[in-house]
Amino acid sequence: MKPSYYFSDLEITPVEKQTTRYDSKKEKHIDLKRPKITRGQTIKVNHCSDLFDLVEEIKYHSKEIDYQGHLEIKINVEEMF
Repeated sequence: MKPSYYFSDLEITPVEKQTTRYDSKKEKHIDLKRPKITRGQTIKVNHCSDLFDLVEEIKYHSKEIDYQGHLEIKINVEEMF
């Protein structure tokens, strides 16, 4: 019998990383020495019954990030028989 996997305690955090800023006096973008990292509000999902639900949650919340951002995902995987 093949086990099925159950995803619980899913936490998704949008993270934006800014590496440049625009200087209006010089009228150009300037690289930052250290990138500015901004973490958004952590979204908690109780459970996802299968991999399809997990992918749909990630797709839905990926709309909240900028082009230089990414998602941090913490997840617990349980094996059920």
